[in-house]
Amino acid sequence: VQGGFFMNMNALKKQCHSIRQAFQYGILLSTGLFCTSVYPAVFTLGLTADIFSGTITNSTDVDGNVGKVWRSAPLSFSPITIDQGDQLTLNVQFLADQSIEMISGAWFSGNEEIDFIAGPIAGISVAGSSTLNSFSGFSGSLIVTLPVSTSFSTSGQLAGTITRNLTDTAFSFQGFSLDTTYTTLTGGPVTISSLDLAVAASDIGLNDTVVPVPAALWLFGSGLIGLIAVARRSQA
Repeated sequence: VQGGFFMNMNALKKQCHSIRQAFQYGILLSTGLFCTSVYPAVFTLGLTADIFSGTITNSTDVDGNVGKVWRSAPLSFSPITIDQGDQLTLNVQFLADQSIEMISGAWFSGNEEIDFIAGPIAGISVAGSSTLNSFSGFSGSLIVTLPVSTSFSTSGQLAGTITRNLTDTAFSFQGFSLDTTYTTLTGGPVTISSLDLAVAASDIGLNDTVVPVPAALWLFGSGLIGLIAVARRSQA
């Protein structure tokens, strides 16, 4: 549209990243509404992770205390483009009956961490804050009341993190919800299509709550079935 009243298509793309995001923000070209600045976008990802496909490694803090870090295998999703001001919500669920246990100790002054990492991505630096909203399948003890938030900054990757002293003992969970807002994103926007989860504490346990039937019970069941068969033949 000429005359400068409406933005042309290229300007709209530049301001709102893409026409898809423009309509996500509620920009209706047919009504003459248009984007005059970069609107913050809210992205929500629902991810399912197999905790046993990840790895556990040691981490030593500045005082020499050794902790554990669990990192998932990469989790893939449809590409999203994130810029400064945008919010990313992760709703993570582990496979059925799986849980991660975080055990308190001296590592990192008693803090625990729950993170996600997308990268490396060259040329970017990020600052923002993450909020841990809730756990699913929770068991154990917390010394904080959810939600809790942490501010952070990083470079070379798009990330979000909660770093807090969450427990004096231990707790386990089967999933979590984490919001991250990027107040600064230099070198963006960035497009991501996968990320890794990370959990760190003084010690970590990976649990599968499916209880296997003991071999002796199987033998007992087989013997009982055999006795029933013999009794029926005797009656016949």
